[in-house]
Amino acid sequence: AGLNLEICEGESVQLQATGNGLLYSWSPPNALSSYIIDDPLANPITSRFYYVNHSDGVCSAIDSVYINVHNDVPNASFTAFNFCDGDVTYFEANSGLNSSNNAYTWSFGQDGYLANSILNVGDNNISLIIENLNNSCKDSIESNVEIFANPEIDFILEDVCLNDTAIF
Repeated sequence: AGLNLEICEGESVQLQATGNGLLYSWSPPNALSSYIIDDPLANPITSRFYYVNHSDGVCSAIDSVYINVHNDVPNASFTAFNFCDGDVTYFEANSGLNSSNNAYTWSFGQDGYLANSILNVGDNNISLIIENLNNSCKDSIESNVEIFANPEIDFILEDVCLNDTAIF
């Protein structure tokens, strides 16, 4: 049934059995798109062996494949601080994992769980990809960060003479 496979929790993988017979039976059947075809889609949530019985109606053969499911999948999120025009906006990423062996890639070209950028006034679509370097599992998030224009201040002052009180 092929080489052993690795996936991240939540992913699927195509299994493939080959032979000269027409009958296939995979077990266990749970987490398979079909257990009676040669190439079912598998999406187990825990690591497991799948066995395939292949038959031509007279003779049969059994093979297996092991799927290693990595459960330490990042759950990407971030917070941002400073939302005024001209300010440096600071970002802090969170992987949701206990491991610190993660890679962080921001859409504005910086890496690291702490990043910063001067953004344009208005809506800024920010994306973050977090990869668990222990198993190559990834997650990403996109979020809008709105930067606000600085308020314009102005005042009117009537003509006054030196040493007179000015009222605004």
